[in-house]
Amino acid sequence: MATNRTRRRRGHGSAAEAAAWEMVFDAGYDFFGELRDLGVVSVDAYGRVDPADAAEAWRRLGAHHLAGRKPDSHRPCWAVREFGFPPA
Repeated sequence: MATNRTRRRRGHGSAAEAAAWEMVFDAGYDFFGELRDLGVVSVDAYGRVDPADAAEAWRRLGAHHLAGRKPDSHRPCWAVREFGFPPA
């Protein structure tokens, strides 16, 4: 279960969902267990999400994620490496 601090940071609605997926999009793992709080059940014991669920979330939230991410020219985020750039 997310801590109160995590809940305050996430807020509500689609912004909360995007914040919960942020770590997965960047690193490929849900290190803090935030997705389970949103009802994503395909997270294994190591924080890996089912690739189909991650790809679907990336299609919906990827453009928002990249718009708020600092450019990292030497290494793209995990989701870009796995799924390519999201639809605009």
